[in-house]
Amino acid sequence: MLNYKREIFRINIRQQKHEEIFLQKRIVSHQKEKEQSFEMLIQAMDNAKVITLRNLDELNGYLQYFAKTKLTIDQILLVEHYANTLMTILINPIVYNVNELIKEILTLLVNLAQFSERISINLLKSNFVNCNIIQILSSFIQNKIEVILTLELLMNLWGNSNSHQKYDQNLIQTIEIYLDCCISINDNISIQLISKCLKNYLQNISDENNFEYEYLINIVRKLLNYGVQESVDFLDVQIEAYCSIVQLFNHNFVIQDLNMILSILDLCIKKPELIEMITRIFSYFSINEPDSFYEKLIMSVIQFSKHIIRSSLNEQIPCILNLCSIIFHQECEKNYNILQPYYNDSVIIMEIIRLQEDGQPRKIREAAIRCIKILIENSNENQIQLLIFEKIHLKLMDVLNDFSLNSNSILFTLISLHNLMKTQRNKYPECLEPQNLIHLTNSKNKDIQKITYEIIQQVEESNHNCMSNILL
Repeated sequence: MLNYKREIFRINIRQQKHEEIFLQKRIVSHQKEKEQSFEMLIQAMDNAKVITLRNLDELNGYLQYFAKTKLTIDQILLVEHYANTLMTILINPIVYNVNELIKEILTLLVNLAQFSERISINLLKSNFVNCNIIQILSSFIQNKIEVILTLELLMNLWGNSNSHQKYDQNLIQTIEIYLDCCISINDNISIQLISKCLKNYLQNISDENNFEYEYLINIVRKLLNYGVQESVDFLDVQIEAYCSIVQLFNHNFVIQDLNMILSILDLCIKKPELIEMITRIFSYFSINEPDSFYEKLIMSVIQFSKHIIRSSLNEQIPCILNLCSIIFHQECEKNYNILQPYYNDSVIIMEIIRLQEDGQPRKIREAAIRCIKILIENSNENQIQLLIFEKIHLKLMDVLNDFSLNSNSILFTLISLHNLMKTQRNKYPECLEPQNLIHLTNSKNKDIQKITYEIIQQVEESNHNCMSNILL
């Protein structure tokens, strides 16, 4: 029996060694195959200097394969070197309208632009036969030559930072004219590509651009209005583009686009994936356009927020709480208090207090705690009294007994308690016992230690004063 077990053991060891050797051979074989294929890619790039459909098609196949493969830095540099030489040669047939080659060359340029950011930047900055690639693409769109491939190339080129040129204004005007045609026939493929082009352009916009932005704003508005009316699947891309516009330019968008914005709100109820982007737009509005935002949209935002919070959309609720934090933080320059609508319709405030309680997902609790801190800091004394009436201090004390929250949430809770005490003119809230805070004096976070000591000292002083008054 013992010999049998030893033999089984030896067989297992031999089998394991054979598997290891086989695996090593397979890895080495795969590496050699990959090296051989990369050499074939470089060979194909060299062959493409002789421009034939066969050479271009072969190179496109290799580029599409290697775009998904991790290459070494030296290999990428080698591809970029060959690409720079190749692009100069390839542009000539495009400029001179060699029709049978245009589609394949555009496909090749799309693949090269996807392959490396440096390649696309070089393509943008180079001049070919006294014209820029942006001018060439503009003429293609204007003449409706391979527009889909042209827009795909433009989308990749504009996806790079510092990529904008002085010729962009003419191109954007051309795109706007083409967009009108696409909208009239519901050409969603082209409209989606235009949306992605503009989104990339706006996300990487440069301060050096000096043309009239009204063309850009008009086309983004058209895209978003179309998306809202048709409820297309790529509406999120259009909202992102509009979001960038709102952030970049101060054009009083709320007044001009009010109906469209309210329509997006209605759509968000049906498409929760849009909620994060619409809250970003509201955040920019509340910062950059406070007058028109509070005048036109604040009640709609409150109703929208109530709906999202009550719908238990746990992924989206933190977005709403972050939006509330931003709104609470804004200083009002007029005589009315920007928080008053929230206190008049107290559901949102009560929901925020509820969401910081134990039992909620951690991400939601932490967002609610941050929101409460900012709420207390921006409320007046009468409003603070309403919070005290709702026993918010007791609920904050419960938070401090939860060791699962991060240090920022604990710190924000302590700051909230401290601010409540200041508002109460050193009359500490009932049931705030110093011994409940002692464990926080041992925190590794120095800010938590400091504010805990301040609260304990303030409570003890208040206790002492109370006892003195009683004795007197």
